[in-house]
Amino acid sequence: MFLVILPAQVTTDLRQKCTESHTGTSASAPLAAGIIALALEAKVTSHPWIRVNLFRTASNASRRKQGDQNCTQSHSKNLTWRDMQHLVVRTSKPAHLSSKDWITNGVGRKVSHSYGYGLLNAGAMVELAKNWTNVGNQRKCVIVITSEPKDIGRRLEIRKTVDACLGTPNFIQSLEHVQARITLSFSKRGDLALYLTSPMGTRSILLPLRQRDYSSEGFTDWAFMSTHSWDEKATGEWLLELENISDQNNYGTLRQFTLVLYGTAAVTDDQVDPANVTLPANCKTLNFQHVCVECKDVYFLHQQSCVEDCPDGFYKGIIDGPLENNVVPPKVLACVSCHASCRTCNSFASTRCLSCLPHSRYNPAEMSCSPQLQVSRESPMEEEEVVEPLTVSHVPVWFALTICAFIIMVFFIIFIALQVRSGFQFGKVKVYTLQNGKGIISYKGISDSWKDGDLSESDCDEFDVEGQSERIAFIKKIQSVL
Repeated sequence: MFLVILPAQVTTDLRQKCTESHTGTSASAPLAAGIIALALEAKVTSHPWIRVNLFRTASNASRRKQGDQNCTQSHSKNLTWRDMQHLVVRTSKPAHLSSKDWITNGVGRKVSHSYGYGLLNAGAMVELAKNWTNVGNQRKCVIVITSEPKDIGRRLEIRKTVDACLGTPNFIQSLEHVQARITLSFSKRGDLALYLTSPMGTRSILLPLRQRDYSSEGFTDWAFMSTHSWDEKATGEWLLELENISDQNNYGTLRQFTLVLYGTAAVTDDQVDPANVTLPANCKTLNFQHVCVECKDVYFLHQQSCVEDCPDGFYKGIIDGPLENNVVPPKVLACVSCHASCRTCNSFASTRCLSCLPHSRYNPAEMSCSPQLQVSRESPMEEEEVVEPLTVSHVPVWFALTICAFIIMVFFIIFIALQVRSGFQFGKVKVYTLQNGKGIISYKGISDSWKDGDLSESDCDEFDVEGQSERIAFIKKIQSVL
């Protein structure tokens, strides 16, 4: 909320020597305590009775007694810790502090996430404390913004317009600080950033990037606080932003977000007229804070209102009602929260899940949900690509027939070429090829005249010689071909 920056202070160290390296919070905190002490003293000594009694002599016992009574009266008007917060906010100044995150909040004050409201101003704080009127009692307004599971994805925004408990003793007109109580899960917590914007436009960084935070546990009802909207009005639209600020495919679920407002109101508690407070729809009983604690007929109490059906994350059950006159509390129909791992559950037990949150695996035997490993998770925000098996050929029929014809033709040509090379018979003519390229010769077989048995012996001898010569010549040619 504030910062004290000082030059190096000369003091003693642990080795009984002098040092000039005494800086940082070790030096600032004691000095800030000293400035606050001056403001407290200024408030006490500013009382007129105290100023007089400080200089009265102790000889007059009656007057000394009167001074003691006045001293006791003045202590009842001393500054409280909340008064000191108001004094610090109103008197601190940015001065020469350099930072890129200085902003102007809804009431015109400079504020920074690095330096708060700036440097303490001892003189201004003491002067303001002298005539300071104590602030009223602190009020607390609790508003459940959402309790239904919501997938964070790359970015999630939750907007809600609130009335700051208007019409109840907890109504807040002027803010002091605000809390965002959050329950969520996230695969890598350090990559998640949270921002809260007030109705007057002041944006607070609740959770910045943390590169060394590898936890996947998330947060359970964790209170993130901001004082940057000090003195702003609490009614209007509040905005919570959850952002995955890394390039990694992280996943998470926001389970609950509750806004808790702290501050004061211009009217006192006794100015709230109960006759002007109206019952919420289907509500049967209000408590002393004008909050619904019991519903009519078959309606179920849920977040200070009455509903017919419980939302996801809750089941229809029975809880203890308000305690009246120290008797046994009545039973009240209400929406009871399921276990943190369940999206929906049955009415027998909060741990008996009927369905699970995203990135969880359901066990039907045990009716429980368990988180998936990060490596096995798939993004619920991206559409899954369905790959269909190729059951029917999409190749054109004409192309297939052309390929088959070509294969048959190539096979036939190769067959003919092999037959021509090795020789084949065409009709009664034996056809051979020659390697010397002289063409094709034909062999017609044995002459018919050889088959004639009427030949003479001399003719036979002649034919034998000629036939033998011819056969020898033919065999030589065949051998040359082979």
